[in-house]
Amino acid sequence: MKAERGLSINNPNESWLESKGTWFTYVLLITIGHLVILSIPFFDTPTAWTLTNTFHNLSMFIFLHYLKGTPFQTADQGKARRLTHWEQLNNGEQFTETRKFFTLVPIFL
Repeated sequence: MKAERGLSINNPNESWLESKGTWFTYVLLITIGHLVILSIPFFDTPTAWTLTNTFHNLSMFIFLHYLKGTPFQTADQGKARRLTHWEQLNNGEQFTETRKFFTLVPIFL
């Protein structure tokens, strides 16, 4: 993983989200969750897709846009404490591959 904006140490709170393996696991978990919902006998396909989208959007809202702080010690002298996970992605740089990926997945869902 590369350092952004001259920083020699990445934020461990968000740097793992840049991995292609993380992206694959994320899509795989969405697919497995959808199949689990679809396996419930009284849910038809449109209802299963609606529930999948709702659960995904609610969990991503909480994880990326609501929770603030860092569970790991960062080298930014506490600046990331006040930021959400989304604001910490790629050190706040816009239009990176990671941000585009996490923006496009809910659109495709």
